[in-house]
Parts: sequence; C-alpha cells; structure tokens
Amino acid sequence: MAYEVYEISPEDTLESIAKLYNTTVTELMTINNILSIETDIYALHREILVPVVGSGGDSFEDFKSNYLDMYIRNTTTARDQKRPLIVGLTNVIGSWAQGWCWLSVNGGGTCVFPCFPESYTDTRTANWTSQTPLGRSEPFQIYQNSGPREVSVSFRMHREMTQSTAIGDCVAIVQSATYPTGGDNIAPRVTLQIGRNCYITGIISNVSTNWGETINTGGQYNVVDLSFSVTECTGTPKTTGMIAGMGGR
Repeated sequence: MAYEVYEISPEDTLESIAKLYNTTVTELMTINNILSIETDIYALHREILVPVVGSGGDSFEDFKSNYLDMYIRNTTTARDQKRPLIVGLTNVIGSWAQGWCWLSVNGGGTCVFPCFPESYTDTRTANWTSQTPLGRSEPFQIYQNSGPREVSVSFRMHREMTQSTAIGDCVAIVQSATYPTGGDNIAPRVTLQIGRNCYITGIISNVSTNWGETINTGGQYNVVDLSFSVTECTGTPKTTGMIAGMGGR
C-alpha cells in the first residue's frame, strides 16, 4: 500500500477528494488528523495525504497497518507543532526522530527525514548605508535591506533508518527542488522544518549527495550524506519585532 500527496484547490472538499480516490471522509480525516468535517482544508493545508489502493486487493486496514508508508500531517496552525507523524514505526533505527524534520517541495512532494541533521547553519545579513552629517562624531546608519537569509543543512542517513526505497525517494524529492515546476521556469517553493529550531520557506539552489559505505543486495549504497541550502523567499518582508517573536526559528 502506498500514499500520495494531493495538492488542494479552493474548490476541494473532503467529500470531493474522498470520491476522487474511492475512499471515505472518515479515512481522510484519520490519515490527516483532521478533527472536524467542517474544517476549511484549503485554509489550513495546501496538500493532504491520500491512500492509493492497488489492484491486488489492498484495503484501508492494510494501509493503516503498513510498516512505513503512512505519514500523518498535523493540521494545527502553530508552526512549531507542524510535525508529520508516522504510524507503526517503532522498530527502526532513528524511529523516534522521524517526523521532526521535513522538507515540502511544491510539485515534488514532502520528504520526512528519518533523523535529525548532522548540522545546520542559519545565516542572516543586513546592509546599511553610512551617512555622516556635519557636527556629528559618528555617522547615521541607514537601513537598506536584509538577507537573503540562508539555511544550510546536512543529513547523514542510512537505509536501515527506514524502508530500503524511502531514503532514495527522500533524496530525489530534495533534488527535484533544483528544477523548475514546468515550462514556465518558475522555481519551486520549499518549506524546511528542523525540529523546533528552524523553519524557513524559500528556494533551493544547490544539493550535494555523497553515497558510500556498504552495498545492499539490491546493488544500492546504504549510506548517504545529503547537504543543501534554502534561501529565504516568502513574499512577506519581516520586521525586528516579527523576528524577535519567532524565538530564533
């Protein structure tokens, strides 16, 4: 059993999405932790998870008990509580950490990392113009602009942290952010969350992967060092008070 990410439009309702995927409203609410059928899903989400039932007699019971395939998106609007949870994942290396760190790529899907990053840096800059009028011992500092803010992150992941294909899929989603969303050459918007330390929306301009160490029976390397940087691009300029109120995130 698998799932896929469905991008919500303003016209969508839980009923219309359930009908499209031959499921029930109750199942959609359970999978996505939606508490009320009256919830305005477009106001709270831009995408939700939907089950993809195969032709081999798969059922929703299979979907809910599947070993690793089901992520649940928390619908709360509080940014530091947006933790995609994972059901049934208790006996895999790094399982307790999964869901704390994730990257959403517009048009590419959502990658839930199976661990915390090796490290990350959060760089912020400001540009000022110095003006010194007559009669002053020091210049005025006139604000020009800030940024762009850039977060650089590095993950070291092993396939045993999750199912054998999931690490490769995760890497592919991150790499997809370096390509345009279509023929219009628009850069895909991404959102990265690292626990309760970091939250940033922007674009990715570089991704580095280094596969190595042991090789599994499928002919794939088991360990990958994944590094990338997110340059902030939100469309909402920030102020001193807004940044201070974000608690370093």
